[in-house]
Amino acid sequence: MDRFFNKEMVVFIATISAIMAFGMMIQSNYFATKLDLANLKLEMAEMHVKLKEYSDNQDKTILQNLDNKYNLILKEIRSR
Repeated sequence: MDRFFNKEMVVFIATISAIMAFGMMIQSNYFATKLDLANLKLEMAEMHVKLKEYSDNQDKTILQNLDNKYNLILKEIRSR
C-alpha cells in the first residue's frame, strides 16, 4: 500500500482529478449554452406565431373596413 501512495502517484491522481473536474465544467457550460440556445429558438418561434396571428387579424380588420367603405360607395352610387 505504501508503494501505491508515493509522491508521484499522489501528484498523478491530483492532476487527473483536476483535469476531469475542468472537463466536467466545460461540458456543463457547453450543454447549458445549448439549452439556452434551444430556449431562445423556442421563444423566437412563439413570437413569430404570435406576430403572424396579429398580422392576420389586422389584415382581416383592414379588409373588412375596405369592404364596408366599398359597400357604402356602392350604395351612394346606386342611390343617385
